[in-house]
Formats: sequence, C-alpha cells, structure tokens
Amino acid sequence: MHCVLGAIGMLLACIAFVLPCRAEPPPKPSVYNAEKDPLAWFLTSAELQKLSETLAHAQQAVYFIGSPERGIIGTAFCISKEHRLLVTCATIIDDVFDRHKLTLVDAVGQQAPMRRFWFHPDFLRMDANGKPVHPDKAPKGEIAPASPDVAIIQLRENAPAPRGELTLLPPDHGGKLLGHAVGVLHFSTFVQPRWPTETDLECAPFRSFGYVTGIEKLQTADAKTPTRPWHLRVTAATWEAMGGAPVLLQDGTVIGMVNSSGVLT
Repeated sequence: MHCVLGAIGMLLACIAFVLPCRAEPPPKPSVYNAEKDPLAWFLTSAELQKLSETLAHAQQAVYFIGSPERGIIGTAFCISKEHRLLVTCATIIDDVFDRHKLTLVDAVGQQAPMRRFWFHPDFLRMDANGKPVHPDKAPKGEIAPASPDVAIIQLRENAPAPRGELTLLPPDHGGKLLGHAVGVLHFSTFVQPRWPTETDLECAPFRSFGYVTGIEKLQTADAKTPTRPWHLRVTAATWEAMGGAPVLLQDGTVIGMVNSSGVLT
C-alpha cells in the first residue's frame, strides 16, 4: 500500500490557514532490521497497543462521506476544528455530481454538510489526447494518474463542531519515515457501501496496522508547488475503497492519506 505525504500540507498553504504540524517524526524504531529478520515486520504487542490507543483517540476526527442516494463513497478527517476543515481525496469529491447533497458523518453519527472545497494546485486531468493538463484546459476530463489526489473540504457554519482534529507531519520530513509503525483509519465502501440506518451499530471506522517500507517522490507534470509530495509504501492493509483514510504514527501524527487507488500520499 502507498500513501501521499506533502500534498496535503502544500494545499493547506495555498488556502492560507495555519494548522498544527509536528516539528519532525519521532526516532526510527529499533525493529527496523527486516533484512536480517523477516519477523521484524510484524508489529510488537507494545506497538499494537499504542497504535490502538492512538486510533481510538483519532477516531473523533474521522468522517465518512456520501449521501443516502449514493451510499458511503469515502473517508475524510479533520485538520482544523476552528476553520472546520477536512482532508479527503480529490477523486471522491470529483465523483459527486450533486455536491450540494454531499454529507459528512462523524463517528457518533453527527451529520455535517459541506460548504465548499479546494483541489490541490497540481491537480491534473486527462485531455482528449490522453495528456495530463490543468483543469482549465480539460474541465471534464478524467483525473490524471500522477495527479495529487488531495482535496480540502470546509463544513458549513451550522454544521456540528468537529469532535477532534489531527496533526500533520511537514512534507520535508517524509524521507525520515522508513521503519515507523503506522495505523490506518477508514470507512470501507466495499465492506459498508450503503448509507447506515437506525438499526446499524455506531459509525466505527475500520483499522489496519503496519510499517513504512518504502518512500518515493511523486513526479507531477508542470508542478506549481515547490516541494514534491511523497508516495509511501506500508505493510498495513489498504485497498481502493479506502480513499481519504488517514495514516498515523504512534504519537497520532498524520503522515499521509490513502488515495482513491489504494496508494498512500
């Protein structure tokens, strides 16, 4: 599985909000010796316990996205309670034609309508010739595979206040993440595609755990942003239906997000 780091932070800078960020990731864990011991990639009991506690707390900031007509189409997470800002995949928002009907629901069932959204400044579409171009040249084209799959949502003023917010890791620290244990929180559209009813249990997200095992720069054509976002490979289970899911370190810092193709950005 992969995830995108850096694209979120760069988009936030473009909409001029100051949000909390960690100075740098914690020290690399001592279990990073998989070349000598294959069992090193299985999380320890202590790591699982810590990540479980972290995800339980982070759950307050996680939402699922969709509508009664469309069902659940993805995951989002809050990054600013003050400004009511959430992060999700650009492809999730782009897939919704009746955006005024789009609703976000938190872990206790509170519904929050969307006010507006922003795409990443390097967001690209495919033109008629199959070439990645900026949206102004192909406003209805398919999203380019190399495009940063990141969008920011702002909730309406009358929406219930977010119950929690998550802290982002600065994009220039992505190269220091190898070997770190991580957890993923998501609402799977495969496992729970329909809109929840009154007979369902509370809206609890699914969880998976693993290590960061690979890092590569995301090469975006004609990028406007000064820093290339990262793609991260992790051993935690992810798949296409987990778009928008946050990926967290043991201390609760968000290092990336699962995009619509199951890649970590």
